[in-house]
Amino acid sequence: MRPVVVATVVAIPASVYAQSSIGSASQFKPVALDTLGGPPPSFIVTAPLRLALQNGILPQAGGFPNCATREEAAGNSMGGIPVSFHHEIDVVPHLVLAGFSQLGCPIDGSMGGVVAYTAPIAPSVAFVLGAGIILAPGQIPLYGGSLQTSIARQVRGAPSATGATVRADVLWKTKAGRFFTVGVGSTGTRHTLSFGGGF
Repeated sequence: MRPVVVATVVAIPASVYAQSSIGSASQFKPVALDTLGGPPPSFIVTAPLRLALQNGILPQAGGFPNCATREEAAGNSMGGIPVSFHHEIDVVPHLVLAGFSQLGCPIDGSMGGVVAYTAPIAPSVAFVLGAGIILAPGQIPLYGGSLQTSIARQVRGAPSATGATVRADVLWKTKAGRFFTVGVGSTGTRHTLSFGGGF
């Protein structure tokens, strides 16, 4: 299987760094411009993992015409964009556990979790190693009707209602205070190279 190259660009406003989950903001603490100032924000550390997992779930809402009319009314999406939630917990210094979910059409709704460890390399550079899983419960009937079948499909690299990934990223902070990442990941039989950051 040939490796797949994926470029991910994420625009993250500075105000998002203050949030540990949508709707619950914690106090923002400025970070020195020339150093990471300790572990980088947990949201930034887990973002490549969460995005890689969410991109692995194929949208199926197009096959269900009623989804578009119901998801906005139910508060599952805003302007056609699915509502997402996430929460990170710093277990010990440099080790983060995170849970996340994405709403939208119920057939595409997903939830998952990741764990990531950050190892400083230089004053403004860190190495992040992480792994995560995701499940779209509404899609299980579309892929064999059982969780076990869906997991088996994911392991073979076939479309599935589940996903798992392992990633290694280099994370750095610019003097302007923006974070960027470049890394490699493995999801089933698919391998990816990605780049992301806040602009």
